[in-house]
Amino acid sequence: RTEFLLATIGNCVGVGNVWRFPYLAYKNGGGGFLIPYFAALALVGVPVFLLELALGQRFQKGATLALAKLNPRFRGVGLAGTGMAFATLAYYNVILAWTMVYMGQSLRPGPPWKRVDAERFWKHQVLNESDGFKDDFGVLASPELFLALVAAWLALFFATRKGVHSAGQVAWVAATLPYVVLTMLVIRGCTLPGAMAGLRYYLKPRTDRLAVGRTWLDAANQIIYSLGVGTGQMVAYGSYNDASEDVVLDAFGVALLNSFTSLFAGVAVFAMLGHKAKRDGVGVADVVDSGEGLAFVAYPDGLATLPAAGLWCFLFFAMLFMLALDSSMAMLEAWTTMLRDFGFEGVGKDERWRGFRRQDLVVGASCAAGFLCSLGFVMRPGIFWFALVDRYVVWAVFVVAGVECLGVAWCYGGDKLSADLRRETGRGVPRPVLFCWKFLTPFLCCLLGIASMVRLFTGDERYEGARAPAGAQAVGFFLMVGPVAVMLLGALDRRPSADAPGVELATTGKGFV
Repeated sequence: RTEFLLATIGNCVGVGNVWRFPYLAYKNGGGGFLIPYFAALALVGVPVFLLELALGQRFQKGATLALAKLNPRFRGVGLAGTGMAFATLAYYNVILAWTMVYMGQSLRPGPPWKRVDAERFWKHQVLNESDGFKDDFGVLASPELFLALVAAWLALFFATRKGVHSAGQVAWVAATLPYVVLTMLVIRGCTLPGAMAGLRYYLKPRTDRLAVGRTWLDAANQIIYSLGVGTGQMVAYGSYNDASEDVVLDAFGVALLNSFTSLFAGVAVFAMLGHKAKRDGVGVADVVDSGEGLAFVAYPDGLATLPAAGLWCFLFFAMLFMLALDSSMAMLEAWTTMLRDFGFEGVGKDERWRGFRRQDLVVGASCAAGFLCSLGFVMRPGIFWFALVDRYVVWAVFVVAGVECLGVAWCYGGDKLSADLRRETGRGVPRPVLFCWKFLTPFLCCLLGIASMVRLFTGDERYEGARAPAGAQAVGFFLMVGPVAVMLLGALDRRPSADAPGVELATTGKGFV
């Protein structure tokens, strides 16, 4: 059970907790942002998170076949979610490459961003970015970044080559070390001059933002993104549990810990940004940034002023590496679980391959395919494509999450699933969660999906400052509607499923260790 919990925590607690949540909280009303944030957690995040873990544990299958047991026409929903996981993995793993470059640079006497402008180092030495989407596409940003990408995929392969068995073992380090480093950063940051000014900016409630629809959408997006729901990851992890695992308690505990980590990370981030603002003689608002700008420019620039700057920078980027690796492991596991469920287990009994484990071949082939897909992100215009894919690739999670709730509540029966869990674990699904599955969560997912679509089509067409050409916008549109098309095609499939409802409840899982 410990390995399952650590792996699940590691998946949920990712780089978004460090580089996205603090900025969203600051931008959307500081402490006031916690109202829509925890509302989204209670009404969307926890219900879907619990549902997916319960589905995997109940049917002992990945998302595609588990949903097919609800109704054969739901196969497309599982395929769409798992496909989004792999598409996300292809660009997300580039974050590991960036952190590895910075970890290597941190070991040099005096980090280079201490001697030159941190933003210039990021844009011109690490990314070596071009002027737009089309400029120098096909030209590597640098050999160092390319080698780091190779190392990142190798690290992911060795971390997952034995499936959840190795993932659980890696999680002992990857899920716990970030908390150690984060605690060190909080303690050190809060002792720096200007730290309190940064924390006031972070947590001071501004309730006027509650009347802005985008605040509520940002809160829901952060919850969905952070918990990793709608992409098959939690179904895959749940499928390796014993049927007696108290998945209800696990779901509530992990979801709350994830939110606490976001709040805790914000203290570390804004304490350092407050110190940086005081050092530069500017307001905190002038140094606040989100995403890559926070993680690779603002924060390391602040760390560079500390004694033993190289050590602090190394610890920070090692933490980001572990956070990203955990999340990548879950996305890859969702994909490979689907492949194994469909019988793609490698070479079977072919004597020529006796020395290879079938799992190695499934994971290795998936990593090789992901590596090829991620090469475009280490080209000179790679950061522009990274920003575009990041904006579009998981829009359909709202659709997947809503349909999953409807499928469980109305096809299989929410009360029936609750009874299954109560019989095997001693704890059923709380009544408010059942109500959310039937009515509230699907309705909110529909609203959020529409609002997110409107925001995508009416928002800025620039990505990291570059205007997207028609071809790039077409790629984004395909990433957005592709999963929906897969779901619709699955709904039209009238073939009966071998995985129909009514199977006996498993008493033992596939095993997490």
